Amino acid sequence: MPPYIYRIFLVISVAILSCTIKNRKELVKKSKNEYLQGDVFFKDWLKDTLKVIESFKGEYKEKALKYEVAEDSLQLDILEGYQFVFNKAYKSPDKNIKYIIGLLKEYSEQPALPSIIRFTVHHTYYPSVTEGLKNEFVEELEDISVKSKDTLIEYGYIRGRLSNKYVTVKSSGKPKLHCEFVWENNKLLKKAVGD
Repeated sequence: MPPYIYRIFLVISVAILSCTIKNRKELVKKSKNEYLQGDVFFKDWLKDTLKVIESFKGEYKEKALKYEVAEDSLQLDILEGYQFVFNKAYKSPDKNIKYIIGLLKEYSEQPALPSIIRFTVHHTYYPSVTEGLKNEFVEELEDISVKSKDTLIEYGYIRGRLSNKYVTVKSSGKPKLHCEFVWENNKLLKKAVGD
């Protein structure tokens, strides 16, 4: 091959490479500006949302509402703490209370009457990286416990299901009993876990 073809090839390669680098820099700059713009939208949404949250405080007597805003104002955590006495006559319009009672029944963990049921619903909001959305949202149940006259049962919760429980019998002096909930072939198995 003649040497001038190598030079032409080299010049074309350098030109393509420099155009690619320039386009990449512009794309990164544009992406960064869009993300910053999303942060501004989120902060505006957050300001409006905090006003609404304040209006909901004290809606139900079973619920204590608390919220936390990250230092950079790019995350909002809302904690709904529930505590109520469960007995035969208990009825509540709150969907989270209905969900917990239904979940305990599904696992054949119907609380003894009367019992004190406690749990926290943790909502997390943060800016979305998806174009057109202001925020993303995650909801988790935490600190689920059922306390009766003689026992305290604490439940683990992962992705919509109870995962385990720790049972403490108050007067026995024995360590906590640990049990895992396992689903095999659509059948619930409760497996005791040894120390």
